Amino acid sequence: YHLLFGDEAWWSLITEIGPLWAKEGTRPLVLTCQKRAKVYVVGFVEPITGQWVSYLVPALNSTWYSQILALLADHYKGEPMKLILDQAGWHLGKDVVVPETVCIEFLPAHSPELNPTEQVWEDVRYNHTRNHVFTESDVLWDTLEQTMMSYSLEPNRVKSITNQDWLHGKNNS
Repeated sequence: YHLLFGDEAWWSLITEIGPLWAKEGTRPLVLTCQKRAKVYVVGFVEPITGQWVSYLVPALNSTWYSQILALLADHYKGEPMKLILDQAGWHLGKDVVVPETVCIEFLPAHSPELNPTEQVWEDVRYNHTRNHVFTESDVLWDTLEQTMMSYSLEPNRVKSITNQDWLHGKNNS
């Protein structure tokens, strides 16, 4: 079976400001946008192979999550998978429809460090959206769509980000 971890993240038009290089003695300016609009991304990673599958959605709820699980099952052509998730409300809803080939296990509450998908979100924010001004949600959506596609085409990169030693029973200490 395939061992996948899943998670969701969102980006807004409000600029995420972070460190950047600047000439000594200067203070760099970073433009910002304060509009309120969000784009949600649901991502699934198979850390051992580096396979990345993601979907951009307009909202996060049990209905959308059921549709995403169906798409994920189709993506894996009905092959069995174990999906490890956090305990977000839309994962636990009674109306979530889980395909037959998907077995869901839940991480302990408040333990994002155990979900390798979190490293992908961190990488996306650091390398693709930080200090960028998005004034329209369409531009943000397109940027995230292209970024997610690039991750799905670069399994070695994804593997280097997400394939933690503890997944193989190795101790980091």
